[in-house]
Amino acid sequence: MRSVPGRNFEIINLSLTAVNSYTTLGFAREVVDYDPDAVLIYTGHNEYYGAPGVASTERVGDNPFLIHLTLRLREFRLFQLLTNLYEKITLATPDRGEPACSGW
Repeated sequence: MRSVPGRNFEIINLSLTAVNSYTTLGFAREVVDYDPDAVLIYTGHNEYYGAPGVASTERVGDNPFLIHLTLRLREFRLFQLLTNLYEKITLATPDRGEPACSGW
């Protein structure tokens, strides 16, 4: 680099579009595991999308504790399995004469 001769820098780009502050916090907690010398977090105001956002199909309420708990639980495979099963059951269309668990 021109400004720091003889020094190498590794840049890890973790950029995403349309993320909210909960997602940004999750990335910030994970990036420290790489033991960086510096971290730059550049965000805009975008609380519309994401798990607790207004445009989300998932609702966990306005309670920050429940939001953080839900985001932590998503790291566990059992929670992911139960969430997927719940979504399949609730998205089934039993009004067409099909059983609630069709397509499994």
